[in-house]
Amino acid sequence: MAGAERALRALLTARETPAFDTLLRRARLIDSDTGDDYQRSLPHERWLSRRYGLPPIHAAQDAPLAPFMMLADGLDPSAMAADPDRTIDEAGAMASGGVVQWACLEPAHIEVTHDRLVLAHPQTLGIDATEATHLAEEIATSATARGLYFVAPSPTRWYLGERRGTLLAGLHGASPLRAAGRSIDIWLPVDETQADAEGVAPRSSRWMGFQTELQMAWHAHPVNTMREARGARAVNAVWLHGRGTWPPPAIPDAPFSITFADAAAARGLSIAAGRPARPLPANFAALCAGLRESGHVADTPNPDEARRTQGGAGDSPPQTILIQTDALSLPMIDEDWRSWLDAFAALDQSWFAPALQALREHVIDEIRLTPCGEQAAKTLSIRRGDLLAFWRRRTFAGLLS
Repeated sequence: MAGAERALRALLTARETPAFDTLLRRARLIDSDTGDDYQRSLPHERWLSRRYGLPPIHAAQDAPLAPFMMLADGLDPSAMAADPDRTIDEAGAMASGGVVQWACLEPAHIEVTHDRLVLAHPQTLGIDATEATHLAEEIATSATARGLYFVAPSPTRWYLGERRGTLLAGLHGASPLRAAGRSIDIWLPVDETQADAEGVAPRSSRWMGFQTELQMAWHAHPVNTMREARGARAVNAVWLHGRGTWPPPAIPDAPFSITFADAAAARGLSIAAGRPARPLPANFAALCAGLRESGHVADTPNPDEARRTQGGAGDSPPQTILIQTDALSLPMIDEDWRSWLDAFAALDQSWFAPALQALREHVIDEIRLTPCGEQAAKTLSIRRGDLLAFWRRRTFAGLLS
């Protein structure tokens, strides 16, 4: 697009993120992952999968993260596979069943324009618990008729499971973040079991049949009638993604001591690896306070004490902490650049600035940043000595180019 590069550079220049810029300038690039324009998985999904030792995700494949997301939602997919005679109770708790395939369903709105169908990100719909319960009843009915398992642990994230059958096997969707704001045509689920000799998989007719049946049931549903009456968008589809098997092909590695994230996939992978996972705290200070209270880090009263105790014979092993924030995603999808700049500035004040100070004061040894875009993710490492590397002058625009 003409002028897009200049517009991007102007936007990045308008940022007020001095701490992030300092970290970026002095950092060393240690890892990079670049996909293509039509890769179904997102860079952060591939990065997480690699860190946890999961099988590689190819361009035509969705990231198989739904079973791990279930763990973050308090469900137990392994219990489903343990006893084929048990089912899911009405409250949505996992009770059993021998299920092999799980996919995540998110209630969504697909807008019909004059020349395409466009997905609105599910998080922008504001579906409440009562609405979700009534809409989910329609899916539960269709799922039961097909011998499928269905569970709705939250208003915005549901799961469909299959122990035997062909609806989910070989299905690859795409994350809502990958498809939101775009024509859905190339992001609809495809069936790799029907791939041609060149490996190109067609759109799944079985899934589209299930989706069409659901759309007909929701078209005149009282929930949508009331939503439209108050000016809200109708919930007219479900978006499928993350289809994967449980148990997974390999037991996940444990690269992090503890994970802090709002994203279910990041927390679920940590749980699967036998490590704790928590929602993202409000800021770096709250993170440190929580770590001290939980005993994950020593309660060092000041930087001098931190320096004295580092490397002592009685020290506990170093903690590697994953912090994932999605604060910039929705403003980017909405192309609300003022909100994007404000969110970035808030991250700088609440996370990057205190983390940089902690690095300078020997409270932490290393910061690794992994900015993720639509096609690429790059990991940068910063240690205290790197802060003296005045000859390094990396810019954000240069990192993204």
